[in-house]
Order: sequence, then structure tokens, then C-alpha cells
Amino acid sequence: KQWYQRRVRDGDDGLLQDNFEKSVKMSTYLVAFMVMDFTSRSDTTKTGKLIRIWSRSETHHQTEYALECAVRIMEYYENIFGIPFPLPKQDLVAVPDFNSGAMENWGLITYRETSILFDKDETSNGFKRRVVNVIAHEMAHQWFGNLVTMKWWNDLWLNEGFASYMEYVASDVAEPEMGMQMYLQKNAMQRALSADSFSNSHPISSEANTPSKIAEMFDAISYRKGACIIRMLNDVMGDTLFFEGINSYLTEYQYSNAEQRQLYTALNETAKQLEPAIDIHKMMGSWTLQMGYPIVHVQIIGSNRVNISQSKYKFAGTVEPESPLGYKWEIPFWYNTNHETYKDNKLVWLSETSAVFEVSEGTEWVLGNSMARGFFRVNYEPSNWDKIINILHTQHTTFDRVDRMKIIDDLTSISQVVPDVDITWSLHAATYLKDEESLYALTGSLTSLTRILGKLAVFEEYADAVNQFYLHILVPVVERIGFEDRKNDTFEAGLFRGSILTEAAQHGHKPCHDQALKLYQDHLTTGKPVAANLYEYVYQTVALNCTEEVWDSLFEEYSKEQLQSKQRYLMKALASTFDLDIINRLLKYTMDEKKIRQQDARILLMHISMGSYDANVATWTFLRENWEFFYSAYGHSNSGFDVLLESVIGQFYKEEDIVEIKKFFGNKSDLGSLERGVKKGLEASAHRMAWLKEHKERAGGWLLANYARD
Repeated sequence: KQWYQRRVRDGDDGLLQDNFEKSVKMSTYLVAFMVMDFTSRSDTTKTGKLIRIWSRSETHHQTEYALECAVRIMEYYENIFGIPFPLPKQDLVAVPDFNSGAMENWGLITYRETSILFDKDETSNGFKRRVVNVIAHEMAHQWFGNLVTMKWWNDLWLNEGFASYMEYVASDVAEPEMGMQMYLQKNAMQRALSADSFSNSHPISSEANTPSKIAEMFDAISYRKGACIIRMLNDVMGDTLFFEGINSYLTEYQYSNAEQRQLYTALNETAKQLEPAIDIHKMMGSWTLQMGYPIVHVQIIGSNRVNISQSKYKFAGTVEPESPLGYKWEIPFWYNTNHETYKDNKLVWLSETSAVFEVSEGTEWVLGNSMARGFFRVNYEPSNWDKIINILHTQHTTFDRVDRMKIIDDLTSISQVVPDVDITWSLHAATYLKDEESLYALTGSLTSLTRILGKLAVFEEYADAVNQFYLHILVPVVERIGFEDRKNDTFEAGLFRGSILTEAAQHGHKPCHDQALKLYQDHLTTGKPVAANLYEYVYQTVALNCTEEVWDSLFEEYSKEQLQSKQRYLMKALASTFDLDIINRLLKYTMDEKKIRQQDARILLMHISMGSYDANVATWTFLRENWEFFYSAYGHSNSGFDVLLESVIGQFYKEEDIVEIKKFFGNKSDLGSLERGVKKGLEASAHRMAWLKEHKERAGGWLLANYARD
């Protein structure tokens, strides 16, 4: 069915006129039209829906992969949701200058070029994964958000949490080799738990009655925590009952608005078939109506009973708002013991403060939250922790790779709030990572370790021991994976080799550093391109201690590069230099659109601030001195500038710096949606100072005792 007609307009001006069919009933924020001279590539789904990818003519060859993914994902969604896509076509457009990652306009989805274009020779595995992820996310919105829209912005998570969850599910169907369940754990679970640890978090469903409050809802809580609790509910119900309930909800409320309670009612009907039945309203309300998350404490009683209890994850001295539910959660607690494999985990419920359940006689250890399904952390008595850590060191494949990553993540985090968990246990446990075959588990665990090592590395007396600790883990891994792509590489190997080599070089591994320089020199002298999966490694390593002349050549390559995903690696490399004169020059470039596009300036500022403590100080000084410019350019809703402020402020650890920052913002009367970012940054900084006071000597002493060089 044709959805528009083109004819010569009446009169003698010779202009063409397009008359479009009346749209379906829809929310106004989803209406979009576009005037462009782009070219398209098209295909149809099995149900006859036209899918088209539009881009600049010079990038037309980079749209083939996106089209393949879009067709597969559309077919999957029509099948799993049980409701045909209601429009005759779905356009996906690569927009060269675009503030957001993408926007789910109904039938006309717009994307940054980095989120949809793929060149088989020049795009890394990381950006290939991003393409399928973002396509899956935005196409999920065509049902969850477009067909049924949240009634008001307090339930934004109904849109974004569900689309964020489905992006992993659908991507796993479209590209099974990409390891999307591990990516969910690393990209969604770890980051959401971290964001939800502080008192300046908020319930998933919160009041949003002003533009700035609405803008604040577009954060890791709505997106990532929302995805995690929907995944938890899916695992409780099973795919069949879960998607039956989703179909009922979408069918009943299509072309209208809904609230979270109406979703729960639909799911509750199908959940009645479970044994025992569960109350979806009660379970999900405990996760959406109060902020934060629980720690589940596990204690083995005798040889065949286990006591579990819950308490809120909370930093010492933190003052938090009261919860209508008293900070108690309905917790599905999956577990396995030394009697079962991780594939045979069992489920018990923790609805009150504590509960006791029976296990097999002779149980020696318990692993809670098996397969990392639940949005909580697990703490054990010291003897259980000791057995888990010993298994990591002697036979780590006893645990699934996602559990291994979760163990390190929980241990580094819990040691900050539970006095009985020694801060050094996580460092000792993590030394097993030198033997870790899963690069997802390795890199996810290294991210968790920055909670400790990142705080210590800024001090000269610990810096070398921190480097040696990292090299103890990374050198054996580097020797296994090698310096260049291999013909029989898994997707995971190509995905992570570059970042692992980069980290090893940054911590002083000379062979990694020298190889990067060699590959870059070959690139300059022979024109041999740097392999796409090694962009990060080669360009960042070269930039670390480069001369101004070399940096200028990198900037020239950045300026001329047409492929935005490659440009992103070059941008990060430019920010990696330790030369503060160059850093200050680059900071000024963020105010000049001829050098750095406005859509990229915030990302570049983030890269600069994360490069070193001195670079972060320089970034804050620059932002403070040019506040009016940046507030005018990025102070509006959803610019991501609040996240930048949170990161920059959160890295300070000296009282005098915090006093100065508070004084600066105390004179700003209208921060709008930036206010929460400032508050979160100040809270993170206060936590950093408290951590250093409590743990610096203990953790630093352990590193010196084990990794200091003579």
C-alpha cells in the first residue's frame, strides 16, 4: 500500500507536491519529517514491511549491515510481541550532525552516523556491536513507547527501560556471537548498580513535573536499572509467560497511554500460572518505587541450612530520604552450592528482612545471585568468601563467566560499606584474572577494580605498585591474545584486544608500547592502514608521551577522517596525552566548531578529564572560566553535560577543591537539569575523601607489600 502520492502542483511553477496518508494515532513527540538529498538501500521483511536505510551518498556502502540487522530485528519483534508493525515502512536515517545517539520517531528513526554506519574494513567490532544495539533499542520503541506510550514522564522507564532490555535480547538473536548477555551485565548491570549506590539517585518511577525534572529522568536509572529489573522479571516468569503478558499489555493499550500498574496487571494475569504464583505489583513496586538496592547477606547454618537477610547498600554517614517501603525488596534469590553446577541454580524468595531455607547435606559454600540475574549484591561470611576466592584461584571455571565478573564487582563494592569485608580481599581475588579466558569477564572485572586502584593511582607512593599489579594480570593475557588480529579470532577477541593492549601500554608494558609505535610508523611511511580493532591501541599509545609534532599529525588525521566511528578513536587518543600544554590547547578547541563539532565537544571533554588527575583539574578550570559559553551551549535538557559535571567534580579528593566548587555553584541560581549532576559529583567526591581516610593505608600497604619493586 502506497502511503503518499506525488504529483505536479497546480499552477505553472513546475513544483512537485507530495500528499501523505493520515498518520496513525500517535504522541506528538514522535512526529518527524525530513528533507534531504540522501541515498537509500532497502529490503522487505517476511511480512512485507519495507525497511530503508538513508545516508549521505558517500557513505552509502556503509549501510548494508544496518539493513541486514534492521530486517532481522523487525521480524523478531513482530514475532515475539505478537503484533505486526502497524506502518507500511520503516526508515532509518544516518544524520551527520545529531545531538542524541538516536531518536525513535515512528517510522522515521534518526541516528548518529556512529550508531548505524558500518564499514567492514574500517569499523571496529565495538562500533559494529553499537550498530546492532542501537537499531534494536530504537526499533523496540516502535512498540514500547510508540504503539503504547507512558502516560507521563514519571514512567519514562516503561519506554527506556524496556527498550534498553530488548536491545540486548534482540541483538543476541541478530548476532549470537557478540555475547550480549555478558554485555548486559557489564554495560547495564554494573553501571546501574554504581549509579544507584548514592543518595542522589532516585526511584525508577519518580515525580517529574518540570522540564528540568523530566530531563533528569533520562539517566542510568531509567535506562540501565530499568533494563535490569525487567530482565530479572523475565527470568522469574520465563520467556513464554513474560511475552504473553507483554502481548496482552500492548494489545489492550495500543494507540493510547498507560502507567506501570497497567503493565503489572497484564503480567500478573499470566504470572498466575507460575508455581507458586507471584504478585507482580508487589514485586516490581519494591524495585520501582524506592531508590537504591539491597545487599543480600548469606550465612550457612550447620551443614544443610542457609540464612539470607537483606539490608540497603549505603555508604557510612549517608542521609537518605525515607522510603514508602522501608527499603525492603521482594528479592528472587537464585543460588547454587558445591552440590550443583551454575546451570542448575535454584530459586528462593526473600520478602522479609531474613529467611532460612534448606540445602543439601554437606554444603560447603553458597554462591548467590547465580548468573547475575538479580539487581542486588551478595555478601558472605568470611569462610564462604574464602572458599569462593580459592575456587577462583584454583578452578575458576567452576563458576560461569558472568558469575566470575559479578564476584569481583560485588567484592570491590561491598568492601566499601561492610566493615567485615577487608578491602584487600578483592585485590587478592582479582589476581586470578591473569588466567581468565573470558575477555568480557576480564575487562568487566578490571573496570570494577578502578574503585580501589583508581583512587590510589593518583598518589606517587602507590603509582608504580598499581602499575605492577595491573601488569601481573595483563602481561600473561597479552601473551595469549597477541598484538594483531588473527584469522580465527572470535568476535570477543577482536572486540577487546585493542583495549587490553592499550591498558597494558598505559601501565608501562614496553613491548605493547613499542609495537604500537611500529604499527603507527608503518602507517605513516607505507600508507598501510591501522586495523580497525587496533585503532584504540595504536592511536592512544602513540599519543601518551608524543611530541607536539606527532600530536599535530594525529589531529590532522582526525580532522580529515570521514568515518565518524574512527574519528571517535582519534578523538580519545588526542585527549590521552600527558602534556598539559597540549591538553589546554585541546580544551580551547571545544569552543571552536571548525575544529570540534558541537555534538562531539562534551564527549571530548569527558575523555580529557578521564585522562589523568592533572587533566581533570585542567578541565574543571577551563569549564569554570568559560561557564557562560558552556551553559549556553549545553545547559539545555538531555545534552549530557550533567554527566560530564558529575564525572569531573567526582574525581576531586581535597577539601579545599570541594569548597571552591561549592562556592562556584552556590552563585548559580538556575542550574536546571544540571543540578543533579553537580550534586552527584559532590557526593562522589565526598565518598572518595571518606574512602581514602578509611582504606588508603590498608589497600596501599597491601599493594606495596606485594607489588613494590626494589
